Formats: sequence, C-alpha cells, structure tokens
Amino acid sequence: MIRKFINVLRSDCFDRYKEAIILRNRDTVGKFALVGCLVALIAAVSNFLIFQSAVLPEVLLLLLYFSAMGLLYAAKIRKMTGYMTLILYLLITPILLIAAYMGTFADNATPAHSFMVLIIALPVFILDRPLRLSLYIIAMCAAFAVWCHAAKSDELFMHDMMRLVSAAAISIGLALFVVEERIESITSTEHLSSKSEHDPLTGIYNRGGDERISELIRDRVAGTFILMDIDDFKHVNDNYGHAEGDSMLREVSAVLSSSFRAMDVVMRMGGDEFIVYAPAMVDFNYVNVKMKSLLKEMREINRGNDKRPHITVSFGCVINDGSYTEYDALFNAADHLLYEVKRSGKNNYRLLNRSTT
Repeated sequence: MIRKFINVLRSDCFDRYKEAIILRNRDTVGKFALVGCLVALIAAVSNFLIFQSAVLPEVLLLLLYFSAMGLLYAAKIRKMTGYMTLILYLLITPILLIAAYMGTFADNATPAHSFMVLIIALPVFILDRPLRLSLYIIAMCAAFAVWCHAAKSDELFMHDMMRLVSAAAISIGLALFVVEERIESITSTEHLSSKSEHDPLTGIYNRGGDERISELIRDRVAGTFILMDIDDFKHVNDNYGHAEGDSMLREVSAVLSSSFRAMDVVMRMGGDEFIVYAPAMVDFNYVNVKMKSLLKEMREINRGNDKRPHITVSFGCVINDGSYTEYDALFNAADHLLYEVKRSGKNNYRLLNRSTT
C-alpha cells in the first residue's frame, strides 16, 4: 500500500499522457463554467426569494464570474491548450477566495460551508500531479484560516478549523487516490486509441490523425500545416521491392518524428504521403529555416550507400494564422504548393504565409 502511494506521487504518467490530461482539463473548464452558472443562478434565486441571505451580492458575483468564464472559454481559453492546467488553477482560485470571503467576513456569525465543500471537491475538477495539487489545497486552506481568524470569534474559529483540517485531509486523500483512477482511465483510453490511430508500419498517426488536426483547425489554433510525399516512390517499389519501400517509409517517418515536438501531429496519410500540423509554429523565418533543415535531413538518409535509392521529398507548407477553419481548405492550399514543387523539379518545398496574404 505504501509503495503504491509513493508510485502515485512519483508517477511519470503525467509526462506520458500530458496531451490527454490537458484535453481533459480543457473540457473541465467548459463544464465547470456551465455547472457553476447553473448552481450560482439557483443559489441567487433561492437567496433572493427564500432565505434573504446577506451573501446575495457574493452569489451574484459568482454568477457573473462563471458567465464570464463560459464566454472566455468559448472565445479564447479552449484554444490555449498548452497552458490549460495552469489556466484551470487560475480560474478556480477566485472562486475559492469568494467562497472563503462568504464564509468569513461576509457571514462571520455562522460556520463556513461553501469553502469546505469546494476544497473537498477540488481533485474532481483538476487533474494534476498529486503533490502539486496537495500544495495548492494547503495554500488555499491557509488563506481561509487567516481570514477566519480575523473575522470570527475564537469559538467559531476553532469550530471551522476542525472542519477545515478534515476537509483538507479528505481533499488530499482524493488527490492521491482519485487521480490514480483517472490516470488508469486515460491509460486504457490512450492504449485503445493508439492502436486504432497509429500506422502499424511507421508508428506515427495514420488517418486517425485527421481528427486531431481538424479539431485544432476548427478551434482556430494557429500553426504550420505541412504536406509531404516521397519523390518517385513507385519507382522504388518497382525496382527495389516493397521491403525496401517499407524501409524507406519507416526512415522518413523517423526523421519527421524526431524533427517535431510531442504536441505536433505527425501522420502518414497512406502510401508515401505524410502530413504534419505544428501548433504555434507561425514565425515565417523560423518555419523557413525548419523546412530547409528538414529537407537536408531527408537527403541525408542512405547517403553514401549506392546499393539503396537516395531519398528525396517534396513539401507544400502553409503557415496558418488561424483564419482557416476547415481541414479540407488548408489541405488543398498545401496540396497546390506541393503540386508546384513537383512540377518544377521536386526535391524542394514551397512555403505560404497565410498571415501576409
């Protein structure tokens, strides 16, 4: 049991499944905003019509905050995938602080309830390393304790502190054990997804990568779209055999995989065609240098081995500033550039900067 506890704390799953965790936290932001609006609306109506509570202004503030969160999520936040876990922390912190204020300065004559409930539920909302989440829970509880001591009588303060310690212990326990169940769920899902989305020959995405790229494009995530194919690949299969062709596909895939980041989508469409979508890679000069380097690396494959065909490739590359909203439109733009390269002699690339056209 102790060893399992330590493994949860030190697990490398958060590195291996970073993308899946970020996507789950992104979905949480949207759901959190929706549920928060509904709960705050119900609480506001109840306080106004039934309880006539002194904390009605704070409840209305929460309703306004959740509404703003929902609008920001729809317009901007869902596109900022790389910072989603941090954004979730930043969005939840004001809610906890408002709940702490409601349970201390706004209502200093009764025990606090909302803050305790939110602290216990916190691990359900944020999927993060247990140690980091536990430190966050402790920090928020410490802030509540300071406010409670300043606002309440000694008797109520001690009463709230006993409940706070229990709530923090439960929350940290959930952070340690609930997260394990969620990681196991991600592991199982990613394993099944990987088998269906990855090309068995090369190990990179097959056409299942279309879905990921399409989602990024629909969300207006700016980046670079690269369409590539191997020059005269049919000649390789016809004259050197399919085994040699398969070997060439694996080597080209390896160069593509090593040349791009884990967050970039690298896929084989089928045959000798490949696609890359690199989010946030939008600087023209950087992309231009990147393409020259990539072209050189492809030329270096099998260099000096006269018994094997030399590999050359052609690229059509579009820097998308986010104005493309459909996968097909972006693909067609890159395909047109690739056709120009093929027509002008192959073994080269064409680069279009969408932001300046």
